[in-house]
Amino acid sequence: MRTGSRGGMIGSMVGITVGGLSWIVLLGFVTGSPIAVIVPIVVGCVCWFVGMKLYMARPERWQGVIGLATLWIIAFNLVFVNLMWKQIPDAVAGITTGKSYLALPFINILLLGLSMLGFGYGIKDILHRDGN
Repeated sequence: MRTGSRGGMIGSMVGITVGGLSWIVLLGFVTGSPIAVIVPIVVGCVCWFVGMKLYMARPERWQGVIGLATLWIIAFNLVFVNLMWKQIPDAVAGITTGKSYLALPFINILLLGLSMLGFGYGIKDILHRDGN
């Protein structure tokens, strides 16, 4: 994405927030938990608005903004999946959710790995020098 590509940034932020939080909203509907529906929507909106505000202030720092947004959403996912693990059903409408005894440690490792991706974007942006 080139510097100043507002449409690309909007799409990236929507992808990060909707892609990262939609499963929690769906879980809230399945379990009947209004908190699991409302909180991720609020967190996603705050993340999107803050990310876009940061981007508008410094568009040349788009990778850092994406890295911060990724870290924010993954940290929220890490906390939420561990809090809600027992409430996740084994199947929804006859379709398995993939929940098993060993799945939680693997999910935590995956989320940790993805958070490193967000951290990497932030570090790349910090170490980036114009013209190099």
